[in-house]
Amino acid sequence: MPQVAKLQPMLPAAIPKRKSNVFSATELLKLSQTKLPCLWGEFLSSQGLAALTGSSDVGKTSFLRQLSLAIVQKKSDFLGFPLNAKHGRVIYFATEDNPISTKISLTKGIDNNTSYKDLDGLIYIFNDENPLKSIENELNIAKTDLVIIDAYGDIFDGQGNDITSVRGFLNKYHKLTLKHDTAILFLHHNGKRTEAIAPNKNSIIGSQGFEGKMRLVMDLRKLEGSDKRYLHFTKGNNLSEKVKSKAIELSFDDNQQFHFIGNSSNINVTRKYDEEETAKIMSIAKPLKEKGISYDKILVELEKEKLVRIPSKGKLSELLGDSKIVQSH
Repeated sequence: MPQVAKLQPMLPAAIPKRKSNVFSATELLKLSQTKLPCLWGEFLSSQGLAALTGSSDVGKTSFLRQLSLAIVQKKSDFLGFPLNAKHGRVIYFATEDNPISTKISLTKGIDNNTSYKDLDGLIYIFNDENPLKSIENELNIAKTDLVIIDAYGDIFDGQGNDITSVRGFLNKYHKLTLKHDTAILFLHHNGKRTEAIAPNKNSIIGSQGFEGKMRLVMDLRKLEGSDKRYLHFTKGNNLSEKVKSKAIELSFDDNQQFHFIGNSSNINVTRKYDEEETAKIMSIAKPLKEKGISYDKILVELEKEKLVRIPSKGKLSELLGDSKIVQSH
Protein backbone atom coordinates (compact mmCIF):
# COMPACT_ATOMS: atom_id res chain seq x y z
CA MET A 1 0.00 0.00 0.00
CA PRO A 2 1.25 3.47 -0.74
CA GLN A 3 2.50 5.37 2.29
CA VAL A 4 0.37 8.30 3.42
CA ALA A 5 2.29 11.42 4.33
CA LYS A 6 1.81 12.46 7.92
CA LEU A 7 0.17 15.83 8.39
CA GLN A 8 2.41 18.30 10.18
CA PRO A 9 0.74 20.39 12.88
CA MET A 10 0.17 24.03 11.89
CA LEU A 11 2.44 26.34 13.85
CA PRO A 12 1.30 29.89 14.64
CA ALA A 13 3.03 32.50 12.53
CA ALA A 14 5.72 34.38 14.41
CA ILE A 15 4.52 37.83 15.47
CA PRO A 16 7.01 40.42 14.25
CA LYS A 17 8.65 42.41 17.02
CA ARG A 18 7.39 45.98 17.17
CA LYS A 19 9.95 48.78 16.84
CA SER A 20 10.67 50.84 19.94
CA ASN A 21 9.24 53.96 18.32
CA VAL A 22 5.82 52.43 17.58
CA PHE A 23 3.04 52.73 20.20
CA SER A 24 -0.64 51.93 20.34
CA ALA A 25 -2.95 54.66 21.65
CA THR A 26 -3.54 52.52 24.76
CA GLU A 27 0.20 52.34 25.43
CA LEU A 28 0.53 56.09 25.03
CA LEU A 29 -2.28 56.79 27.48
CA LYS A 30 -0.64 54.51 30.04
CA LEU A 31 2.59 56.51 30.05
CA SER A 32 3.28 57.98 33.49
CA GLN A 33 4.05 61.53 32.29
CA THR A 34 1.21 64.01 32.58
CA LYS A 35 3.15 67.16 31.63
CA LEU A 36 5.62 67.92 28.89
CA PRO A 37 9.13 67.96 30.46
CA CYS A 38 10.56 71.46 30.22
CA LEU A 39 14.06 72.79 30.72
CA TRP A 40 13.04 76.40 31.35
CA GLY A 41 9.65 77.48 32.68
CA GLU A 42 6.85 76.16 30.54
CA PHE A 43 8.57 77.58 27.47
CA LEU A 44 11.64 75.57 26.48
CA SER A 45 10.99 71.83 26.22
CA SER A 46 13.63 69.35 27.38
CA GLN A 47 13.61 67.75 23.93
CA GLY A 48 13.20 69.19 20.44
CA LEU A 49 14.14 72.22 18.37
CA ALA A 50 13.70 75.85 19.43
CA ALA A 51 14.90 79.26 18.24
CA LEU A 52 15.79 82.66 19.63
CA THR A 53 15.38 85.42 17.04
CA GLY A 54 15.71 89.17 16.98
CA SER A 55 17.50 92.01 15.27
CA SER A 56 21.22 92.65 15.61
CA ASP A 57 22.65 94.27 18.73
CA VAL A 58 19.73 93.30 20.96
CA GLY A 59 21.72 90.89 23.15
CA LYS A 60 20.77 87.46 21.79
CA THR A 61 24.20 85.91 22.35
CA SER A 62 24.39 87.42 25.84
CA PHE A 63 20.99 85.93 26.65
CA LEU A 64 22.10 82.47 25.49
CA ARG A 65 25.40 82.69 27.37
CA GLN A 66 23.58 83.65 30.58
CA LEU A 67 21.15 80.75 30.10
CA SER A 68 24.09 78.37 29.55
CA LEU A 69 25.81 79.46 32.76
CA ALA A 70 22.60 79.02 34.74
CA ILE A 71 22.15 75.48 33.39
CA VAL A 72 25.69 74.25 34.05
CA GLN A 73 25.49 75.63 37.61
CA LYS A 74 22.09 73.94 37.99
CA LYS A 75 20.45 77.09 39.25
CA SER A 76 16.85 76.73 40.35
CA ASP A 77 15.58 79.54 38.14
CA PHE A 78 16.51 81.69 35.18
CA LEU A 79 15.11 85.20 34.81
CA GLY A 80 12.20 84.57 37.15
CA PHE A 81 11.11 81.14 35.88
CA PRO A 82 12.03 77.60 37.04
CA LEU A 83 15.09 75.96 35.53
CA ASN A 84 15.15 72.17 35.47
CA ALA A 85 18.67 71.16 34.47
CA LYS A 86 19.19 67.41 34.94
CA HIS A 87 22.78 67.06 33.78
CA GLY A 88 24.35 70.50 34.16
CA ARG A 89 25.81 70.35 30.68
CA VAL A 90 25.52 72.63 27.63
CA ILE A 91 27.21 72.37 24.23
CA TYR A 92 27.64 75.80 22.64
CA PHE A 93 28.51 75.79 18.93
CA ALA A 94 29.88 79.28 18.19
CA THR A 95 30.42 80.62 14.68
CA GLU A 96 30.81 84.33 15.36
CA ASP A 97 33.16 84.30 18.37
CA ASN A 98 36.60 82.94 19.23
CA PRO A 99 38.13 81.62 22.48
CA ILE A 100 39.54 84.99 23.58
CA SER A 101 36.37 87.03 23.01
CA THR A 102 34.30 84.30 24.66
CA LYS A 103 36.60 84.20 27.70
CA ILE A 104 36.18 87.96 28.17
CA SER A 105 32.39 87.72 27.87
CA LEU A 106 32.22 84.76 30.27
CA THR A 107 34.19 86.72 32.87
CA LYS A 108 31.44 89.35 32.94
CA GLY A 109 28.81 86.68 33.56
CA ILE A 110 30.24 84.98 36.65
CA ASP A 111 30.60 86.32 40.17
CA ASN A 112 33.61 86.06 42.44
CA ASN A 113 32.16 83.08 44.30
CA THR A 114 31.99 80.91 41.18
CA SER A 115 34.66 78.24 40.90
CA TYR A 116 35.96 77.54 37.40
CA LYS A 117 35.34 73.87 38.17
CA ASP A 118 31.62 74.66 38.38
CA LEU A 119 31.68 75.56 34.70
CA ASP A 120 33.16 72.32 33.35
CA GLY A 121 29.76 71.43 31.92
CA LEU A 122 29.79 74.33 29.43
CA ILE A 123 31.48 73.01 26.28
CA TYR A 124 32.34 75.39 23.43
CA ILE A 125 32.94 74.29 19.85
CA PHE A 126 34.35 77.06 17.65
CA ASN A 127 33.76 77.18 13.89
CA ASP A 128 34.02 73.46 13.17
CA GLU A 129 33.56 72.55 9.50
CA ASN A 130 31.18 69.69 10.34
CA PRO A 131 28.76 71.02 12.98
CA LEU A 132 26.49 67.97 13.04
CA LYS A 133 29.34 65.51 13.54
CA SER A 134 31.20 67.60 16.13
CA ILE A 135 28.02 68.17 18.15
CA GLU A 136 27.13 64.49 18.10
CA ASN A 137 30.64 63.55 19.19
CA GLU A 138 30.14 65.69 22.29
CA LEU A 139 26.65 64.29 22.87
CA ASN A 140 28.16 60.81 22.87
CA ILE A 141 30.53 61.79 25.68
CA ALA A 142 27.92 62.77 28.26
CA LYS A 143 24.24 63.52 28.77
CA THR A 144 23.47 67.10 27.83
CA ASP A 145 20.62 69.44 28.74
CA LEU A 146 20.94 71.86 25.83
CA VAL A 147 22.79 72.42 22.58
CA ILE A 148 23.04 76.03 21.42
CA ILE A 149 23.93 76.88 17.82
CA ASP A 150 25.00 80.50 17.37
CA ALA A 151 24.16 81.13 14.57
CA TYR A 152 21.92 79.04 12.30
CA GLY A 153 22.68 81.08 9.19
CA ASP A 154 26.37 80.19 9.44
CA ILE A 155 25.86 76.41 9.46
CA PHE A 156 22.93 76.04 7.07
CA ASP A 157 24.27 74.73 3.77
CA GLY A 158 21.20 74.88 1.52
CA GLN A 159 18.90 77.39 -0.16
CA GLY A 160 17.41 79.61 2.55
CA ASN A 161 14.07 80.07 0.82
CA ASP A 162 13.65 76.42 -0.18
CA ILE A 163 11.31 74.82 2.35
CA THR A 164 12.37 71.28 1.38
CA SER A 165 16.05 72.11 1.80
CA VAL A 166 15.48 73.82 5.15
CA ARG A 167 13.32 71.05 6.60
CA GLY A 168 15.69 68.34 5.39
CA PHE A 169 18.63 70.12 7.04
CA LEU A 170 16.81 70.67 10.33
CA ASN A 171 15.49 67.14 10.43
CA LYS A 172 19.06 65.88 10.99
CA TYR A 173 19.25 68.00 14.15
CA HIS A 174 15.77 66.95 15.23
CA LYS A 175 16.90 63.33 15.09
CA LEU A 176 19.80 64.25 17.39
CA THR A 177 17.37 65.58 20.00
CA LEU A 178 15.42 62.31 19.92
CA LYS A 179 18.49 60.08 20.01
CA HIS A 180 20.16 61.93 22.87
CA ASP A 181 17.08 63.24 24.70
CA THR A 182 18.18 66.85 24.53
CA ALA A 183 17.06 70.24 23.21
CA ILE A 184 18.72 72.27 20.47
CA LEU A 185 18.30 76.05 20.48
CA PHE A 186 19.24 77.99 17.33
CA LEU A 187 20.10 81.66 17.33
CA HIS A 188 18.65 83.16 14.16
CA HIS A 189 18.01 86.64 12.82
CA ASN A 190 14.91 88.51 11.79
CA GLY A 191 14.66 90.18 8.40
CA LYS A 192 15.73 93.76 7.91
CA ARG A 193 13.09 96.33 8.73
CA THR A 194 11.02 93.78 10.72
CA GLU A 195 12.05 95.43 13.98
CA ALA A 196 9.64 98.17 12.94
CA ILE A 197 6.65 95.83 13.09
CA ALA A 198 5.12 93.88 15.94
CA PRO A 199 6.84 90.59 16.92
CA ASN A 200 5.80 87.92 14.46
CA LYS A 201 7.12 84.46 13.61
CA ASN A 202 6.96 85.45 9.93
CA SER A 203 9.73 88.01 10.55
CA ILE A 204 12.40 85.30 10.55
CA ILE A 205 14.88 85.36 7.66
CA GLY A 206 14.37 82.64 5.07
CA SER A 207 11.82 79.95 4.43
CA GLN A 208 8.84 79.23 6.67
CA GLY A 209 10.33 75.74 6.83
CA PHE A 210 12.58 77.00 9.65
CA GLU A 211 9.74 78.23 11.83
CA GLY A 212 7.70 75.14 10.99
CA LYS A 213 10.31 72.77 12.48
CA MET A 214 10.60 74.72 15.73
CA ARG A 215 8.58 73.78 18.83
CA LEU A 216 9.29 77.24 20.24
CA VAL A 217 10.26 80.60 18.73
CA MET A 218 11.28 83.46 21.04
CA ASP A 219 11.73 87.00 19.73
CA LEU A 220 13.93 89.36 21.73
CA ARG A 221 13.22 93.07 21.22
CA LYS A 222 14.65 96.24 22.70
CA LEU A 223 12.96 99.49 23.59
CA GLU A 224 14.87 102.21 21.78
CA GLY A 225 16.65 104.65 24.07
CA SER A 226 16.28 102.32 27.04
CA ASP A 227 17.99 99.37 28.73
CA LYS A 228 14.72 97.42 28.56
CA ARG A 229 14.26 94.26 26.53
CA TYR A 230 11.09 92.27 25.84
CA LEU A 231 11.10 88.53 25.22
CA HIS A 232 8.07 87.53 23.15
CA PHE A 233 6.89 84.01 22.37
CA THR A 234 5.81 84.14 18.74
CA LYS A 235 5.41 80.38 18.49
CA GLY A 236 4.91 77.72 21.14
CA ASN A 237 3.38 74.37 20.24
CA ASN A 238 2.43 73.75 23.83
CA LEU A 239 1.94 77.31 25.06
CA SER A 240 -1.49 78.71 25.73
CA GLU A 241 -2.65 81.89 24.00
CA LYS A 242 -2.55 83.56 27.42
CA VAL A 243 1.18 82.87 27.72
CA LYS A 244 1.86 83.95 24.14
CA SER A 245 -0.03 87.18 24.72
CA LYS A 246 2.52 88.19 27.36
CA ALA A 247 6.13 89.32 27.10
CA ILE A 248 8.87 88.92 29.68
CA GLU A 249 10.18 92.37 30.56
CA LEU A 250 13.94 92.48 31.19
CA SER A 251 16.68 95.00 31.80
CA PHE A 252 20.10 94.71 30.15
CA ASP A 253 23.03 96.20 32.07
CA ASP A 254 26.50 97.39 31.07
CA ASN A 255 27.97 93.97 31.86
CA GLN A 256 25.66 92.43 29.26
CA GLN A 257 23.56 90.75 31.92
CA PHE A 258 19.78 90.41 31.79
CA HIS A 259 17.60 90.96 34.86
CA PHE A 260 13.97 90.01 35.27
CA ILE A 261 11.52 92.89 35.75
CA GLY A 262 8.17 91.15 35.32
CA ASN A 263 5.51 89.92 32.93
CA SER A 264 3.66 92.42 30.84
CA SER A 265 1.17 92.52 28.03
CA ASN A 266 2.92 91.97 24.71
CA ILE A 267 4.67 95.29 24.30
CA ASN A 268 4.73 96.76 20.83
CA VAL A 269 7.93 98.76 20.94
CA THR A 270 7.55 99.92 17.37
CA ARG A 271 6.72 103.42 16.28
CA LYS A 272 3.39 104.18 14.59
CA TYR A 273 2.97 104.15 10.84
CA ASP A 274 2.61 107.64 9.45
CA GLU A 275 0.12 108.43 6.70
CA GLU A 276 2.78 108.43 3.99
CA GLU A 277 3.96 104.91 4.89
CA THR A 278 0.42 103.57 5.06
CA ALA A 279 -0.56 105.18 1.76
CA LYS A 280 2.49 103.61 0.05
CA ILE A 281 1.57 100.15 1.39
CA MET A 282 -2.04 100.54 0.27
CA SER A 283 -1.04 101.74 -3.21
CA ILE A 284 0.76 98.44 -3.76
CA ALA A 285 -1.36 96.02 -1.76
CA LYS A 286 -4.89 97.11 -2.65
CA PRO A 287 -4.64 96.51 -6.44
CA LEU A 288 -3.07 93.11 -5.81
CA LYS A 289 -5.82 92.16 -3.40
CA GLU A 290 -8.45 93.18 -5.93
CA LYS A 291 -6.83 90.75 -8.38
CA GLY A 292 -7.27 87.93 -5.85
CA ILE A 293 -3.58 87.75 -4.85
CA SER A 294 -3.02 86.08 -1.46
CA TYR A 295 -1.71 87.98 1.56
CA ASP A 296 1.53 85.95 1.54
CA LYS A 297 2.25 86.92 -2.07
CA ILE A 298 1.31 90.54 -1.40
CA LEU A 299 3.85 90.61 1.44
CA VAL A 300 6.49 89.25 -0.95
CA GLU A 301 5.74 92.09 -3.37
CA LEU A 302 5.96 94.63 -0.54
CA GLU A 303 9.37 93.23 0.37
CA LYS A 304 10.55 93.83 -3.20
CA GLU A 305 9.67 97.51 -2.89
CA LYS A 306 12.23 97.90 -0.05
CA LEU A 307 9.85 99.83 2.13
CA VAL A 308 11.01 101.14 5.49
CA ARG A 309 8.97 98.37 7.13
CA ILE A 310 6.55 95.65 6.14
CA PRO A 311 3.22 95.10 7.96
CA SER A 312 2.37 91.76 9.52
CA LYS A 313 -0.20 89.59 7.74
CA GLY A 314 -2.76 90.50 10.40
CA LYS A 315 -2.17 94.22 9.99
CA LEU A 316 -2.28 93.91 6.21
CA SER A 317 -5.59 92.09 6.50
CA GLU A 318 -6.91 94.87 8.72
CA LEU A 319 -5.85 97.53 6.23
CA LEU A 320 -7.29 95.74 3.23
CA GLY A 321 -10.46 94.68 5.01
CA ASP A 322 -11.98 98.14 4.99
CA SER A 323 -9.76 99.75 2.32
CA LYS A 324 -9.02 102.68 4.63
CA ILE A 325 -5.77 104.15 5.76
CA VAL A 326 -5.37 102.95 9.35
CA GLN A 327 -2.42 103.77 11.49
CA SER A 328 -0.57 100.88 13.15
CA HIS A 329 -0.72 100.72 16.94
